[in-house]
Amino acid sequence: MENYQIQQEINIDFSTPDVPPRVYAKQYDNNMRIIKANLYANGQPYTVQSGFEVNVRMAKPDGTYVYNPALEISDTYVLIVLTQQMLAVAGECPAEIEVVQGGNVLSTATFVICVARDTVPEDAIESTDEFKTIQEILDEVEAASKIVTDNLDAINAVSENIEAIKDAPQQAQAAANSAKLAESWAVGGTGSREDEDTDNAKYYAQIAQQIAQGGVGWYETPEALRAAHPTGQAGNWAIVGSTDTIWVWDVDGNDWKDTHGNINLSDYYTKTEADSRFAKVSESVPTVTASKEQNYFDIELPSTNQFVIVPDTTFAEGDTFRIAGRPVAAMLPSGESLPDAFFAANAKVMCLWADTTLYFVGGGGGGTVPSNVMRYRLDDGTPAQPPAPINADTLQGHNAEYFATAAGLEALAAQAVMPYKAGDSYSFSSFDTGGFITGNARNGYFHIPLWKPVIASAVSVTGSCRIRQGGKYLFGTSDDKADISSLKVESLIKEGYIYFKLTKEDGFTDAINNDACAIDLDATITFGEAT
Repeated sequence: MENYQIQQEINIDFSTPDVPPRVYAKQYDNNMRIIKANLYANGQPYTVQSGFEVNVRMAKPDGTYVYNPALEISDTYVLIVLTQQMLAVAGECPAEIEVVQGGNVLSTATFVICVARDTVPEDAIESTDEFKTIQEILDEVEAASKIVTDNLDAINAVSENIEAIKDAPQQAQAAANSAKLAESWAVGGTGSREDEDTDNAKYYAQIAQQIAQGGVGWYETPEALRAAHPTGQAGNWAIVGSTDTIWVWDVDGNDWKDTHGNINLSDYYTKTEADSRFAKVSESVPTVTASKEQNYFDIELPSTNQFVIVPDTTFAEGDTFRIAGRPVAAMLPSGESLPDAFFAANAKVMCLWADTTLYFVGGGGGGTVPSNVMRYRLDDGTPAQPPAPINADTLQGHNAEYFATAAGLEALAAQAVMPYKAGDSYSFSSFDTGGFITGNARNGYFHIPLWKPVIASAVSVTGSCRIRQGGKYLFGTSDDKADISSLKVESLIKEGYIYFKLTKEDGFTDAINNDACAIDLDATITFGEAT
């Protein structure tokens, strides 16, 4: 059976975030591609213990999911078979491998399964959620192997009759002509038909790769670029040697346009890197410890770029931060430094890690916190503080009147923070925070912190905003904010914040894809129940 599968090998780590490995497959393939995933923890080979289960989780671009067991588990690697449902939808599918022991789960970093679109769509294959058992996968692989075996039998049957074919000159010539024509349609270069070097599978595959990756290469002059590529697609770009600048395909002008930028592309994230660092929103936000040594907080290495720290000491102005021993800058989303007593010991503090910078999007404890950073507090605006301990036996030297009455405690409870529930809403204005543009400059991703717990299951955001990037207004103007109802608005409730996505189907004008941006938001947030 193993002789018939196409095997791709990747290295995946449980602890160290890195550029996600990419696996390539073709839409609608079924049980004929296997991934060999070598497992590591902090760069060292990871051994799967006896009795542990290994599964693969994957999200498809259409919103359906796959949760299947591994085909085979070895000491330091596992085999994952790509089922028809895993390859039912073309596009990039984020996936991860988990090791399960009882109720304990350990997940790897994300890898990407790139599903190339099939040239002849099979509309009859509907994409659905898939949750298989290992026996189901083995049965399907065996069935696929039987089909291959049957085909091999047919090939062998043809091979056994080669001599008979040679004895029939006309049939042999027809077979040769068919083989030559097949080669012409596959790769060209046979001289058997017109335009075969630009009308074959190899040529179309190269064009598809160029379009998918955007870059079309380096050319000495603009004339050479136009001669090689008289037409282009949105997102295509090239390097021109005579100008030492980047040229992009202008869809409106139907021509190549000089950006006049000689940018060092090594300073920019690729789409994969940007998605890995900023776009991935995990099912839950992990919590990591932060221990203060001298004047710095040492934070353990998190598994995602969004996480919550629990410091053991109250923050003092001038304190610095390190992640896994590496110094990082710490600031608010506005770029301001953290104020004194920004968070208290043992408080939960929401963070966003972007390479060398740690952004604090939610504080906890005392201190004066800017309006664009929210925290848990009482309804009257005062920070919520735990009561001082009381010695009920000695009354701490005070008479009974010193202590709260039952009526007084009930009045205090009435001021306590109540969670947001379905039907609740609140409004704010001039909320400034950072985000990023991705998805071919169509999508803007942002976070809106919450200052109270939420027991609702759905949320909607309405209002207006302006989005700026690189000195330009991508949405709205310097004088007016634009209504976000003209965009596709998506929002999800997360632990301590709202995941907020704005989509402009025709793309944000003059936006730089996979680059940071800022938003100034006036909005009303309304909570409800999922339908």
